[in-house]
Amino acid sequence: PLAGPVSVGAVVLDPAAAFIEGLNDSKQIAEAKRPAIADEVKRSARAFSVVHIPSEDIDKFGIMACLKRAFKTAVINIEAQGIVLDGNPLGFDAREINVVKGDARCASIAAASVIAKVERDALMVEYDQVYPGYDLASSKGYGSAAHRRAIAEKGLTPIHRVSYCKNFTEDRSL
Repeated sequence: PLAGPVSVGAVVLDPAAAFIEGLNDSKQIAEAKRPAIADEVKRSARAFSVVHIPSEDIDKFGIMACLKRAFKTAVINIEAQGIVLDGNPLGFDAREINVVKGDARCASIAAASVIAKVERDALMVEYDQVYPGYDLASSKGYGSAAHRRAIAEKGLTPIHRVSYCKNFTEDRSL
């Protein structure tokens, strides 16, 4: 995304809990169905956490440092016995197990993906009221044509990831 925080979810599913209907990679679930699935995850999980790292930290420290901080905080929040992460190794914890495309292969990663996406999307809808005209409610901060056009016409807001927006601003030296 060009705007908004990086959001990371962590979930410890209860193995005795019922199967969560529709649970999948958050990008594979229809937007309208995500909140109900996220609510079910939260009801049935042994523990869950969502951590948001603001855009100014992404610009200052870089996305990888912010992802590491977010994952570390989420893990501390749920006091994990073992950690399974989606994607490539971050190397922040010796217990880390990385599963490429994990949000499509592992229920706890999918659950974490869904709750993080639902919370971040809701935050972007709130930001749309604070920063009207940037297509945040619809684009969720991603680079839609309307969002890029608003950046070019109106400039950046405090929630924009300045380092990600060089191609959409007058000042290419950012």
